[in-house]
Amino acid sequence: MRDRILVEFGEIKGNLRKLWNLTKTEKLDRSECLNTVHEIDKSLHNVIALFRTSIAKRLAEIEPERLMLVETITRTFSRTSLTNILNEGLSGIERSLLPTDLPWLISKLENPQTYSDKDVNSSIINFCKDLEGKMITFETELDIKDELFLLAEFTSLFPAFTPNWIVAAVYLTAMEIVVKKELKKRNKELKDKFKENFQTLLSCLKEEGVKITELEKLLPSIFWNIRNKVIHEGYSPKDEELKTIEEYISRLIERL
Repeated sequence: MRDRILVEFGEIKGNLRKLWNLTKTEKLDRSECLNTVHEIDKSLHNVIALFRTSIAKRLAEIEPERLMLVETITRTFSRTSLTNILNEGLSGIERSLLPTDLPWLISKLENPQTYSDKDVNSSIINFCKDLEGKMITFETELDIKDELFLLAEFTSLFPAFTPNWIVAAVYLTAMEIVVKKELKKRNKELKDKFKENFQTLLSCLKEEGVKITELEKLLPSIFWNIRNKVIHEGYSPKDEELKTIEEYISRLIERL
């Protein structure tokens, strides 16, 4: 649940930065601004829904007897039910997180005949400042600044680089690092082309008596095609292609 909340927060931050950048263009792209605002709105409501689901799950895990005891104590001291208190708490989170001017901003973006680009641009800037302040508060209170959060922010800001691309790039970079380290350990000269370094390492392993399967010796051309497209063209591999990358490189690194 925490990971999903982190992803949503990361996407909000990424889209906020994207929205900021859109205000700096010579001509305001209302369509792109509107799409970005809708993405932010969706993520904000997803966060609220995740908080509700998390609380409901925790309540379901409490033994009935203990839950009744908590309910009794709650009613004794607050004269209201535990459910009401939790709902009030969630409403407070919703009020503190959701910008009140969000519907108004969407309306402005959807009605160019009524609101000028200058007016809308100013509203977007105020919206971004307000939400950024709220996000900083939540980041501090929930301690949500970690790697997953940053990755979600990156993919939200640069949607061309998908999660599949990130995973593939990590695996492929790790493969290159490992191959170079193994060649240096054997005092072998590194070539400019990675494929040549890889073939040299396979030859070394074979000489050392390490069993190399035909698949590993003659890696299918599809692997090299995918690698080059991912590393040099920013290609986002399909799930099946990503599986090939993960399985092969994991096998290689484990062997070394």
